[in-house]
Amino acid sequence: MEIKPIILLILNDVNFFISHRLELVVKLRSKGFNIHVACPENDIPSILNKHKIPYYHYYLDRHSTSVHKEIKSILSIRKLLKNTNPFIIHSVTIKASLYSMIASLALKMPIKFIHSISGLGILFSDSQAISNWKRKLATFLYIKLIKIKNVKLVVQNNEDKMFFSNIIDTSNIYMIKGSGIDLKYFKPRKINDSEEFPIILLAARLLYAKGIETFVEAAKIVKSKYTNIQFVVLGDHPKNNPDAISEQQLEIWLEEGFVDFLGYSDN
Repeated sequence: MEIKPIILLILNDVNFFISHRLELVVKLRSKGFNIHVACPENDIPSILNKHKIPYYHYYLDRHSTSVHKEIKSILSIRKLLKNTNPFIIHSVTIKASLYSMIASLALKMPIKFIHSISGLGILFSDSQAISNWKRKLATFLYIKLIKIKNVKLVVQNNEDKMFFSNIIDTSNIYMIKGSGIDLKYFKPRKINDSEEFPIILLAARLLYAKGIETFVEAAKIVKSKYTNIQFVVLGDHPKNNPDAISEQQLEIWLEEGFVDFLGYSDN
């Protein structure tokens, strides 16, 4: 039986894969594509075993800027590529993309690259979480490598498309507006005017970049006029992320009571 070339999907968080890419991978594998998945987490989620999706672990500290840890990540991805010998790497997030390109160059592997970018993150922002010289170095390397490797970029908004249009050939940039949802599962329903407590939901991690502060301020304005409306934030609080809402700020918002914070949910 002919073994089809491996398409290796590299992500920095297995929960993100399950919520954003699992159904796509299951569908593509059912059509014969040989897709494997690699994430930093050691434990293989049962749902991946259920769908018989090959899973690999590699080392990555998502929020680190330590040179030692970043070198460790590159070496770990180098080992991963050497063991799997993928034909295509589809990476999600800037760090996984950058390190997989460096590792492939070190191995002199003719791998084709697709990078999905849902947002540019703190690397291309004004965040103080990364020192200026590290940001400049990482940005320079990333831009240089996507040109060398003739990377295909998938972006989700016009801002990112405009940014990369000034760097690489626009024929290599594709825009897909969002990661998509299963409309058979998530069905819209008519609003019942008689409902006692209308709910306004923000599904996002507790990061400043997600607009949590704006959502809280909006809740204060709206609830000053319409007290029966409930504002809810559903999402994880990644405390190790340099852009995370501080514990002190979260406590203030909880005491004020304008917004309910329900935490992470896989539903």
